[in-house]
Amino acid sequence: ASSTEASEPAQAVTPEPARPDAAALCERLCERVASECKEKAAATCRASCSDYVAAAARCPVEVEDALSCQATAQDAMVCANIVASTCVPAFSSLSACRSGEAEPRVRAEAPGALEGTELLPPGWARVDDGPLVVSLPLPSDASAVDGAHGRRLAASEGEVEFLVESPQRFRGEATDKALLKAVLDYLGTPCHKALKVHGRFEKGPVVHVNFATTCKDGVVWKGMLHVHPERMVVTAARSTARLPEDVGPKLDALFYGFRFLD
Repeated sequence: ASSTEASEPAQAVTPEPARPDAAALCERLCERVASECKEKAAATCRASCSDYVAAAARCPVEVEDALSCQATAQDAMVCANIVASTCVPAFSSLSACRSGEAEPRVRAEAPGALEGTELLPPGWARVDDGPLVVSLPLPSDASAVDGAHGRRLAASEGEVEFLVESPQRFRGEATDKALLKAVLDYLGTPCHKALKVHGRFEKGPVVHVNFATTCKDGVVWKGMLHVHPERMVVTAARSTARLPEDVGPKLDALFYGFRFLD
């Protein structure tokens, strides 16, 4: 058990519903096209579904992210069958996976989804943290410390530090502008110049967005902002050197295995 679990009783975890398959995701997008666009646009959308189903055989996570993102795009983009600018990273990842340029990503499933097991990086475990009201995979030696935003869960592997903390949530809706400002405020001015915020997606009432930057002092960040209607949490990895190539699956587990406990 991780040290964070030792300090507070673990909270019961309810498995998430099974994720829809590629055909269902594509049909959901096409239903929106059919209701808001011309008939020809809906036909074009449905004609593309077989391609996504085929792609999902190798790249199911990438297909889910791309279609889920496009389903939230503005009407004009959806009707014109144009990838929304916020979805370009997700579709680029899908393209790289389909071509073999990148390995398929593995999404960490909620406990109980596969007979109570979950595929995690070696030495990692799922942590339920009551004070932060979150459940997510972390290195098994993660501990709670005091950070700039209060309670922080942290663990180090070599030069890479993985951290979880909860800055104060901004007021109002999670617009793209509000998300960008939240990331800027969290990282601080020295980290603004190289900042990239991308890959927004939503699951229920929670909005998630990726960010990456290299600060003036050379610290490299890759993180995800998770915005609940009542709170906000950052999950991230940072290093004083370039992040190692094998950090990718660990970030996938950290980012996509995250969920709020309420």
